[in-house]
Amino acid sequence: MKRNEISHHVFPSRLPPLSHKGRGETAGFSLVELLVGIAVAMLLMLLVTDVYSNAVWRQRDVAGGSDAQKTASISLFQITNMLKQAGSASGPAWNAWGCKLQAKKSSTTLLPLSAALPDPFKTLPTTLRLAPVLVYATAVAPSSRESDMVLLMASDFNAVGLPFKLLVKPASDTLSLANSNGLLVNDLLLTTQKNNEVCTITQVKSDYTLTYSGGKLDPTPHTVAVGGDYAYTNALATLAANDVVYGLGRAPHFNVYGVDPLDSSLKTYDLLQTHGVTAPTAIAENVFLLKALYGVDTDGDNNVNSWVSPQSSGWRFTELSANTETARKQLAKIKAIRIALVTRGSYPGVNRYAATLSLFASVGGQTQTFNLTDAERRYRYQVHESVIPLFNVKTLDE
Repeated sequence: MKRNEISHHVFPSRLPPLSHKGRGETAGFSLVELLVGIAVAMLLMLLVTDVYSNAVWRQRDVAGGSDAQKTASISLFQITNMLKQAGSASGPAWNAWGCKLQAKKSSTTLLPLSAALPDPFKTLPTTLRLAPVLVYATAVAPSSRESDMVLLMASDFNAVGLPFKLLVKPASDTLSLANSNGLLVNDLLLTTQKNNEVCTITQVKSDYTLTYSGGKLDPTPHTVAVGGDYAYTNALATLAANDVVYGLGRAPHFNVYGVDPLDSSLKTYDLLQTHGVTAPTAIAENVFLLKALYGVDTDGDNNVNSWVSPQSSGWRFTELSANTETARKQLAKIKAIRIALVTRGSYPGVNRYAATLSLFASVGGQTQTFNLTDAERRYRYQVHESVIPLFNVKTLDE
C-alpha cells in the first residue's frame, strides 16, 4: 500500500454524517425548557428572599423591643438615683423652700437664667426657686403629646447635707459658723435668709483648712473663707446671725430632665454647670415621652394617699414656686414622684402596632391616653412606670 493511501485510510479527511437522532441528542435544551428553568429558579429566589426578608424584619422587631427595654432601664436608673437625693440641698429646714436661687460661675450669671435654655428646656421659667423637686408641665391637657420636665435639687452624694448656723453677721468673704465639720475645700454652699427671699450659691475657698486638737477635728467655732469660681458679689451682705448655710458638696445636682422631640432623646441640663458642661446632655436615645405625677400625703402620716397631676389646681409649677406658706406646705406633702417613661425601638417593623398608649392606667382617675400616627405605629413602644420615694422631704411638724 502506498504512503498516501495509508494516510487516507487512517486519517480520513471527512467524518461520516451524523444521523438525525444523533443531532437531536447533542443540540442542548429547547427554548421552552430554558424558560421553564429560569421561571422555576426565579420563583425559588423570590421565596428565599421573602423568607430572609421576613426573618430580618422579625429580628429588627425583637431588637427594637430589646432596645426599648434597655433604654428604659438606663433612663429610669439615672432619674431614680437623682430623685432619691432630692431635697438634701436644703436638709430638714423646709422653710427655705421658695427662695429665689442666684448663682454665678467665673463671673457668668447662672441663676436666675439670663435667657431661655436651649431645647428641650426653653419654656422653663428663667427665675427658679429652691424646692426638692418640681414638675413643669407645659401642656394644657394631661394627655398632650408634650413631655413634662422634672426639676430636682440635691446636694452631692458625699455632702453632709446638714445646716450650719451663722454665729454673727458675716464679713464680705468669711462665714463664722458654730461648727464647720464636714465642709471641705471647694465645696459649694447654699446661703439662706430668714425672710426667705433669696438664697445664693457660693463656695469654700481653696485655701480653707480644717483644724485638729488632740488628733480630732476641732468642734469649736470656725471661720470659713468663701469665694472661688462661685463667688457672688455682696451675697453675704444680706445675711445675719442665725441664718443658715447648707453644705452641698463639690458637685450638687441642680438638674432638669426632659425629652427632646427633635431626636427622641432624654436630656438633662446642669443648672450649676459643676462639670463645665454648658449645654443639655443626652443620657438616653429613643425616648418618646416622659410624664410625672406627685405622690401626696393628705393626712400627715408620711405615706402617699393619692396621686395628683402637676397640672391640677394647687400643684402647678407656678403655684408650688410662689414662695408662700401655702406653697411650702404643699411641697412638704409631696412624698414620691411617679415617672412614666415611653421608649421605642430603634427600627420600624413590618407590622403596625397598637394605635394608642396608656399611662398611669393603674392609678385611679389619672389615666393618660396618647394616639399614635400611622408612621409612629411602625415602631414598638414600651411604657415603664416607676415610683420614687423622696427620702429628704419631711412633714411640717418634724
